[in-house]
Amino acid sequence: MLDKKTGAYNKQIVLPSTDHVGGLAYDTVTGRLWVTTMSKKGKASLSAYDGKTLKYADFSRIKKATPFDHVVALPDIPRASFLTYHNNALYVGYFAASGQGTFRSYPLNASGMPQVHQKADMDLRGSDLQVGTYETNKRLQGATFFQGKLLFSQSFGVHPSNILVFDNDGQKSWLDFDGDDTLKSITMPPYLEQIVAVGSDLYVLFESASIHYRQADLEFHADRVLKLDLKTLLK
Repeated sequence: MLDKKTGAYNKQIVLPSTDHVGGLAYDTVTGRLWVTTMSKKGKASLSAYDGKTLKYADFSRIKKATPFDHVVALPDIPRASFLTYHNNALYVGYFAASGQGTFRSYPLNASGMPQVHQKADMDLRGSDLQVGTYETNKRLQGATFFQGKLLFSQSFGVHPSNILVFDNDGQKSWLDFDGDDTLKSITMPPYLEQIVAVGSDLYVLFESASIHYRQADLEFHADRVLKLDLKTLLK
């Protein structure tokens, strides 16, 4: 965990598993942090820390992993590769290297838990929320919403990454991922992973600084979280 204003290191929370946690999403209503995980049987799942746990968990103090407060199985997606939060719903994506991927919405109920089945929950936060599944472009690594637009990060191997921009709020009119509907494609350095829009800023995280890729012959290794101006980026 880093200080968003100064970039200073605050603390580390060690997870109770070795899952490929390719996505994080913070529910601003409940203060709950969701993480993409996998069940012991290799099935997709989402796990979460409540706000109180986030506040007090600190590996330097407790010297052990912190158990999740919630674990929710996702029966209708092969793997939870990336994740974002928007307007009372969690959106989970499945990375596919060669074929089309999957992007699925999970509305949250009043207690902040995702609705994982098609049958509507009478206690949902919003009346226009619904479960939906859509086929996407291949090799997607992250997603975020910004002013009625949906942005994806697309990356695979040492080739340049892309930020793909679609004109859709993901709720009132559902997603169409045909190539003609891409408003813009922005070329980025390789190994782009999660992206998240906060205000008019886009925070981007790269995998090129990890041990596995540190020796790769790249012109650009990103060993920190970068912040980009979305209004400039989307001109």
